[in-house]
Amino acid sequence: MRPANRLKLWLNAVGLSAFVAGVAVGLSVPAIYATIEPVTDDSPFLVLLREEYQLRPGQMEQIRRIWEQREAEIEIVNRMVYELDSVPVFLKNRVDEAKRRADDRIEVVLDSVQREKYRRSVDESDRPPDKSPESEK
Repeated sequence: MRPANRLKLWLNAVGLSAFVAGVAVGLSVPAIYATIEPVTDDSPFLVLLREEYQLRPGQMEQIRRIWEQREAEIEIVNRMVYELDSVPVFLKNRVDEAKRRADDRIEVVLDSVQREKYRRSVDESDRPPDKSPESEK
C-alpha cells in the first residue's frame, strides 16, 4: 500500500471514530442533564411545600410567583414598621391580609387532595398556642 493511501485511510478512520464518539456523547449528555434537578433559590417553605404536596412544575411556578408577591407585600409593611418603631394594628392586619390572600391563591393552584391537606396545615399553624393551666406548668 502506498504511503498516500495509507494516510487517507488513517485520516478517514480517525474522522469516523471522532464522529461516532460525538454521536455517543450527543445522545448521552442530554439524558444525564435531564436527570439533574434544577437549582432554585426557593425559600425553605417552598421546598417543603413542593416535597410534601408533590407539586407539579406548573403548580410550583404559580405558587412561587404567589409567594414572591406575598413576600414583597410583607416587606413593604416591614419597612413601615421599621420607620415607626412599633407595630400599629392596621399594619398587623395588612400583613395578616397579605398572608390570607396568598393562602387563598395557593389553594386555587392545588388539586382537591393537596388543597385539603394544605388547609389542615394552615389551620394548625394559625391556631393559637394552648393557654390552659396545664400547659403553663
